[in-house]
Amino acid sequence: MHILLFNFFYKPNPDYQNMASGLRRRGHTVWLGFRSAEGDLQWHDGETFVGRQRGPGSVTGTVSRIPGLSHLLNRLLFLAFLFRIRGFIKQTSPQIVQLNPGSLNFPWVLKMFMPANIHFIFDIRHLNVGIRDDVVGRFREWLLVQDYWLHARFIYNHACFNHEHTAQLLLGKTWHKWATVVPVGLDEQFFTIVPENETAVSPVHPLQFIYVGAITRFRALETIFEAAQLARQQTDRFRVVLIGPDKTDGYYHRLVAQMGLEDLVYIKPPIPYHTVAPTMAAYDVGLAYIPDRRTWHYQPTIKVLEYRALGLPILSIDVPSHRELVEQEVNGLLVENTVESLAEGMIRYVIDRAFWSHCRENALTMRKGLSICDVARMYDEAVYQKLVRYQPETDKT
Repeated sequence: MHILLFNFFYKPNPDYQNMASGLRRRGHTVWLGFRSAEGDLQWHDGETFVGRQRGPGSVTGTVSRIPGLSHLLNRLLFLAFLFRIRGFIKQTSPQIVQLNPGSLNFPWVLKMFMPANIHFIFDIRHLNVGIRDDVVGRFREWLLVQDYWLHARFIYNHACFNHEHTAQLLLGKTWHKWATVVPVGLDEQFFTIVPENETAVSPVHPLQFIYVGAITRFRALETIFEAAQLARQQTDRFRVVLIGPDKTDGYYHRLVAQMGLEDLVYIKPPIPYHTVAPTMAAYDVGLAYIPDRRTWHYQPTIKVLEYRALGLPILSIDVPSHRELVEQEVNGLLVENTVESLAEGMIRYVIDRAFWSHCRENALTMRKGLSICDVARMYDEAVYQKLVRYQPETDKT
């Protein structure tokens, strides 16, 4: 089966890359599409680049200084970009086209009036994570939900979600008529590596909290720093390490210095995906912090899935989707999304090392999750084959 997977992110997370790898192991031809630094959409078959569509560009010169006209012309340039992609898809004629739309405008352009033998999947992996929680933000959320609903229900052949809560929010209780839920798959390392850090049992050892994710203002990471500052009033036997791309031009680095937390809080650059699991395993507690925005509560974050698979004790914000993975005082702590509650959770782990050991022992016996191969099999059997009535080759996993 020939499958196209693509999104419009310049720096996509490794999820689609992992999916492509798992599907190739099952004998499928998979081309992965992603944006280049120049804005082009480029396609890779796992070994080499097999296609490229020139990006939309933008208007320049005098016209670019006329707000209304420049906006309209930029929209037209983007539409032309989508039609170039559409032409590539039609020429390639794959059986499956799976699109993660993100904030893409006009996704209907790619699907409308295309040959019936090309099956399009609207893959909603996150729902409006970038929308502010105010009146304007709620209106934008409503508009986005309506747009996604229209595409998932009427325009694309099928929809996929990572969690049932998101599917039900968008399509209602009968979501299964138009969609399939396939959870996020993780690299096999997360299930095989055993955390070896036993020194946290010692009360004199600084307990190490790990947070992996993009360093952005929207994530409201100030809460973590303020919690560390508050916890310091009772103990300084801990360290908080954040690993991820800094998208704030150093704002949080400066904030850590201003708060006098340089000896407690460390912000480190991103690391290659294949080193994430062993890096996490060297820490004592996984921080599953999310901002206090309801649009983040529909499905568990990737990091809490990774912590659970690794067998790390977890300190998580108490939201419904995380309760599926964190059992209170069994393999972790669920706390309110306040500075005070997060600080109390930190202090509990740091001061009561017997409690940390209890959570760690349980977490190691409660490791679970889906691997890349598991998810590839689910997409293949539960989605692709049903759409094209295809009998796959022998599973090579």
